[in-house]
Amino acid sequence: DVDAAVIAAGERLEVAILGIMNLKKLGVENVIVKTKNEDYKEVLLKVGASRVILPEVEIGIRLGNELSNSNIVDFLELDDDYHILELEVEEEWIGKSIIELDIRNKYGYNIIAISPKHLNKYQVSFNPDYKFEKHDKILVFLENKSINEKLVM
Repeated sequence: DVDAAVIAAGERLEVAILGIMNLKKLGVENVIVKTKNEDYKEVLLKVGASRVILPEVEIGIRLGNELSNSNIVDFLELDDDYHILELEVEEEWIGKSIIELDIRNKYGYNIIAISPKHLNKYQVSFNPDYKFEKHDKILVFLENKSINEKLVM
């Protein structure tokens, strides 16, 4: 029994398609395909790939975000609509609380954890009156429409 399989076909679309078809015939539900060609993504999904990975594109997006947004530490794309971002708090947030900043309404950020600089680990239970300090980090869950000016997409 195999739960998942990965196909790394690069530029060879026919190899990936045949691999997906054969794995599906064998009953493999989760077939992940790595390709270098963004044009192949839709075709691979239509023939049965569960997920298509484009490492060069994903690394390019990460690098672009790292270079253009100094407070973004890391991000995870959950799907086409949602992301989780790890952010170093904005300079103008220092000395202010979550309540004062009205972060959810002003930015569309749902804070899921805070990492005060002195603890260097995340806390999921936190006081909304906590005042941010320089180098604090937060994990936020948000819709893509809330980050269009924040991230390179």
